[in-house]
Amino acid sequence: MELDKIIHSINLVMEPRRLRHLIRGKGTWKESPMSSHQQIQRTVALRKAGHEKDQSLKDKDDAIEMLAKKVDTLTKAKWKTITVEEKKPYEEKYKAITGDVTPLIALQLEDSILRGLMNLFSEYIAILEEPSPLKQMIQA
Repeated sequence: MELDKIIHSINLVMEPRRLRHLIRGKGTWKESPMSSHQQIQRTVALRKAGHEKDQSLKDKDDAIEMLAKKVDTLTKAKWKTITVEEKKPYEEKYKAITGDVTPLIALQLEDSILRGLMNLFSEYIAILEEPSPLKQMIQA
């Protein structure tokens, strides 16, 4: 009871943002939660750190893109300088890959074209089966 009165009098004297309160039983002082100003500073610092991290990631992405362009340029330059005989293994690999993939792409395109035609045909039939206003006027 006496301790509560002391704590209450301390609360009245000190500012709430800088309030220290006594931990009962241990007799030690502990800093109260952060003030609103400290919370704002912390929030600003966290946002700034997040922005810096985002900027760092963007810079890394830009560097990777630049390196990829350099590699592409060097590869194209190298391709122009090699002879026809040196190009043959690469062209054979390219033909083998495209030979395997081309029929699959053709089937996929053919399937999507057929589906599109079926949908158009179904819509056309639905339109033909609808009673037209002209037929209704003639029958009336």
